[in-house]
Amino acid sequence: MEKKAKITLIFLASMFILYSVNPVLAISDLFTNSMCDTGNLSTTCFLNHTYFFTDGETINGTGNLIIGTNGSIANYYGANVTIIFKNIENRGNISGDGTKIYTASEYKKEDIQGSNKTETIITTTENTILGINPKNLTISYNNKWMIGTIQMIKIQVSNQLNIYEPKNVLIDFDKENLELESLELNNNEYSANFKILDKAKLGNSPIKITASDESDITVNAEILIIEKAIAPKESETEKKLNLITYAIIGIFVILLVIIVIVLIGIEKK
Repeated sequence: MEKKAKITLIFLASMFILYSVNPVLAISDLFTNSMCDTGNLSTTCFLNHTYFFTDGETINGTGNLIIGTNGSIANYYGANVTIIFKNIENRGNISGDGTKIYTASEYKKEDIQGSNKTETIITTTENTILGINPKNLTISYNNKWMIGTIQMIKIQVSNQLNIYEPKNVLIDFDKENLELESLELNNNEYSANFKILDKAKLGNSPIKITASDESDITVNAEILIIEKAIAPKESETEKKLNLITYAIIGIFVILLVIIVIVLIGIEKK
C-alpha cells in the first residue's frame, strides 16, 4: 500500500507541476482536444468527423484548425458556439444559430467591430402555384467566406409533400471569385462545395440557385468574401518565454524520474 501511495503522490505532483508551469496544458483543454482526429488545439487540430458542441461552448485553440471535407462542427438544435483559433481553414461545415468565428490575432478587435463574425443564413422561396413542383427551395450557408477556404451551401428542394430530387439544380455565380468543386446529393439534400479563389475580390458576391421541374424556382444568396486569416508571428519575447518554459518542464521531468528511481531503489532494499 505504501508503494502505491508513493506512486500516486508522484503522479499527482507531476501533473500539478506540469499544469502550473505550462497553462496550455490546462485540464479543460483535454476534453475539447478530443474533437481533433489528429493533432491538438495547441498546434494544428485536424477535424474530419462531426463534433457536436454544447450550447454556449467556446472552442479556444492556440493553434490552427483545419476542418476536412467530412468534418463539421454542429448542433442540430440551433445552439451557440464561439470558435477561436490562430488560423481556420474550413473545407467542411460549421452550423449553429449563433456561430461566431474568430482568428486569435483579431479576436478583441472583431468582438468590438464584428468584422469577421459568421452567421448561418437560411433562405426559402415558395412556389405560389398550387400543385406545381417544386413547391419550396431552401438554402443554408455561412454569410462570410474567407479567401482560400472551402465553403458549403446546403440545398433542399421540396414537392407538395416531401424533400425530393428535382430534374435539375442550376447554380450561377461569379467564376472570378468562386469555383464549384462539387455538387453532391445525399438523402435528397444537395451540398454545393465552393472554393474561394486567391484572386477573389473582397466584398459581396452573388449566387443564384435554381431548381427546375414542372416549373422553375430560384433563391438568390449574397456572401461576403473576406481576407484570408494570417497567423500572428511569434515575437522574440514569446520565443524566449517558450524556451524557458520547456526547459523548466524538462528539468522537472528529469527530477521526477530521479525521484522515482530512488524510491524504487528504497523499496527493493
